[in-house]
Amino acid sequence: MSEIDLSKFPKIRNREESRAFKKVLLKSGKTENEANNIIDLTKKATRLWDAEGKSRSKEYLLEGEQVKLNVDKMWNYPDWESRQEAYKQFVQDNVDTIFTVKYAEEYQAKPSIVELVKDGMVSLWRFVDDDLLGV
Repeated sequence: MSEIDLSKFPKIRNREESRAFKKVLLKSGKTENEANNIIDLTKKATRLWDAEGKSRSKEYLLEGEQVKLNVDKMWNYPDWESRQEAYKQFVQDNVDTIFTVKYAEEYQAKPSIVELVKDGMVSLWRFVDDDLLGV
């Protein structure tokens, strides 16, 4: 059996992302039933991707590691346009910036959520490990 590349699936982790993706599917000509089935499968793929990412993050994403934002992936999120302007501007301004990973204290139970440090300053935004690329 061949492996499925889960990075090709949009990530749906909440109702907002689900609704946004459903609008896209309905506009593309899918029926309500087809859209619901696609969303169900995409949610399952997201859970698999997240589970893989959590096990991968301990192996590959370490505190002190240098990373860049995975802007191509972030810009393709179904809800990208509805995100806060300040967040979108931060991503745009840091397309090629190299950051250092720092574990966010309030998210110690979730090691896949990290802070990014540049020149000794911690960013205002938190990121999940699958939004980052190792340098």
